[in-house]
Amino acid sequence: MDMDENPAWSVDPTLHFDRLHVVESLGAGYADRSGRRLFDELESLCASTPAQVHYHQVNTRAEFFAVMQSLVSEAESGRFPLLHLEAHGAERPPGNATTSRGFVLSSGEVIPWKEIAPQLVAINKATRLRFIVFVATCFGADIATLVNPLDGAPARVLIGPRQSILMGDLETGTFTFYRTLLRERDGARAANVMNEATGGAFFPFTAEWLFLQILKGYYDEMTTESQIAARVERFIAPFALAGVQPWQLAQQRHEMRARLRDRRAVFDAAYRNFFFIDECPENIERFRMTFESCFEEGDPSRV
Repeated sequence: MDMDENPAWSVDPTLHFDRLHVVESLGAGYADRSGRRLFDELESLCASTPAQVHYHQVNTRAEFFAVMQSLVSEAESGRFPLLHLEAHGAERPPGNATTSRGFVLSSGEVIPWKEIAPQLVAINKATRLRFIVFVATCFGADIATLVNPLDGAPARVLIGPRQSILMGDLETGTFTFYRTLLRERDGARAANVMNEATGGAFFPFTAEWLFLQILKGYYDEMTTESQIAARVERFIAPFALAGVQPWQLAQQRHEMRARLRDRRAVFDAAYRNFFFIDECPENIERFRMTFESCFEEGDPSRV
């Protein structure tokens, strides 16, 4: 989008990486070789490019987080890693609205999505919001549940299967995505071709889409009058028990309710945190978004 066409709303469409890391943690059998096959394919695709491809076979929690810390260090040194994770997804509990806990290593250890959030945010911040994460597990799209709009973004793009997925479909999708991305250098086109080849099995989440959808949920669930009243009373109760004067409690209630009702102020603070504006001021231009354009003038579903 040309920023001059709509100065109140525009986002940077480019993707950038110079390192591709395939991290595999699968048990013995056919699936055991899927990450290695992808690595071999990526090496061929990147042979004539500056991008470097690395393969990491991990078994335990300690080994996995050691790789993640190495990616943090790599990003902080000025590199732009892309993370591709091959593992088994943890099963979803029964129910239509449930999500999986995370993913399972070959050791049997479960890594909850929330536990990898600090490393993802650190890498994304170091790359100035250019980190790409592809979670090639069953229910891999559930990684989006780790996103908190009041914290920093964990990635520029998160990609994963929506449901349980067969190994053949998983490989078709991942190979198609990377071949298109590296040959045509078009992330949107790569995502579309991947889903055309797999019947829409994958969900690519952009940072701006996640920010708006989850912030909208926060508004709907946490800033109703009943929720505001409950949150205020939870905050005030210890002061009342400590003997603070009633007039002081009333003033605190009034001020806190005013802050919680101010959705524009919540948006502005969340926007600065999520897009790392203080550390990366250029992101104001890369992600030109305002409360008015997001929640008053337009529909967030357009992202």
